Amino acid sequence: MKSAIAYITNRYLRNFGYEIKATALLPKQNLLGIKNKFNIRTILDAGANLGQFAQWSRVEFPNATLHSFEPVLATYKKLQATAQHDPLWNTYNLALSSEKCVRQINVHVDHPSSSSLLESTPIEAELYPSTNRKVKNDVNCITMDEWVEESNPLIDNDILLKMDVQGHEASVLKGGKRTLQKVQVVIVEAIIEQLYHSQTKFSELVALLDNASFDFIGVMEHGFTSQGNVVSLDAVFFKRH
Repeated sequence: MKSAIAYITNRYLRNFGYEIKATALLPKQNLLGIKNKFNIRTILDAGANLGQFAQWSRVEFPNATLHSFEPVLATYKKLQATAQHDPLWNTYNLALSSEKCVRQINVHVDHPSSSSLLESTPIEAELYPSTNRKVKNDVNCITMDEWVEESNPLIDNDILLKMDVQGHEASVLKGGKRTLQKVQVVIVEAIIEQLYHSQTKFSELVALLDNASFDFIGVMEHGFTSQGNVVSLDAVFFKRH
C-alpha cells in the first residue's frame, strides 16, 4: 500500500518538478558508504571558501581534525572567523598547488567562490554573468607535501581530501603524491563544462587518482545549467585495497 501511495504521489509531484525519495538513498545522506568503510580522523579542505564543506564535515565527522586552505584573503578572513571557536579546525591563507610560489589568482568580485588560479572562458561568463567582474591578487602557493613537512601537523593515515579548486585539481594532486599515500577518500568538485582555460578534465582526474590507487565510486551531487546540462559534479574516490 505504501509503495502504491508513493508511486501515485510522485507521479503527481513530477508535474511540478519534484519527487519524494527516502533520504537513505541520497548520496549526500549515506555518503556512498564512507563512514562504513573508513574512520576519517583528518580532513584536508582545499578551496575552503567560507567553510561550507568543513561545517558539513564537522557534523558527519565530529572528531576529525580539519585543515582548511583558502587563498582569497577577504574570503579567508571570514573563514577564519567562522573556525576560531572550533579547536579542531585550522585555517590557512594558502593555495595548494604543484609548487611553492607566489601566483596571481583571478578573484571574481561578485562570486568569490568561483575564483581561480586559471583564466575563465567565455562559457563561464555566459553561464554565470556574476563572474564577469574580476581583479587579480597575489596568493601564496604551497604543495600539499611541503605543507605537511613544514607544518608537521598531527595527521593520521585515515585522511579525507576534499578539493574545490576550480579546475586546478591536477596541480594539487601532483604536489601531494606522498600525502596521498595516507589519504583514504577524495571528494572533488570536477568541472565538466569548459569554465577555465587548461582546467583539469574529468578523464585526467580519474587517471591521476587511478595512478595513486584510487577508484571512482560515485557522485555525491551534480551542478546543472537551466537546460539540464551537467556543469560540475562532486565525485568520490576510495583508496584501492
